[in-house]
Amino acid sequence: MKATHVGRQVIETKHLGPTNHRVARIKVSADTGKSIIIPWDHDLTVADNHACACLRFQSIMDWNDDRVGSQLADGRFVWVCK
Repeated sequence: MKATHVGRQVIETKHLGPTNHRVARIKVSADTGKSIIIPWDHDLTVADNHACACLRFQSIMDWNDDRVGSQLADGRFVWVCK
């Protein structure tokens, strides 16, 4: 079976815990090699923090497509832009 590239973007969001010098945050990265770090919003749930981080990254990258996502066993979230 031959794989077919369908031109979809994959975005990963990962929680980065607080350190002595930095607050909790989320790293958002894509298979393009681009990434950003976004501060954690304590007013939001875990899932909403990751979803908002993904949306902000999509906005920066000018990827205004719908997306679907899921949380992996290790806590990361993976999003696929339709």
